Amino acid sequence: MLLVAGLCGLLGYLLSGALLRPLSRLEKELERGRLTDIHDDDPAEIRALREAFSQLIGRLGTEQTRRNAFMATLVHDLKTP
Repeated sequence: MLLVAGLCGLLGYLLSGALLRPLSRLEKELERGRLTDIHDDDPAEIRALREAFSQLIGRLGTEQTRRNAFMATLVHDLKTP
């Protein structure tokens, strides 16, 4: 019985590692700030997450650019009498 439990635990550990590998890879890429790597073995859910994060990063960049332009205009207007 103990042997069966050990084998089931080992099999579960190996399978969970294989199933979570694409998600772990996506997490590491997000930490590095690089989402350009496309992997053929990613499931559809991970591809959808990758696309959503890419769009989010793009929108955040756009908003940061707009905010910087607004602040530059505001500072200029405050300095001009």
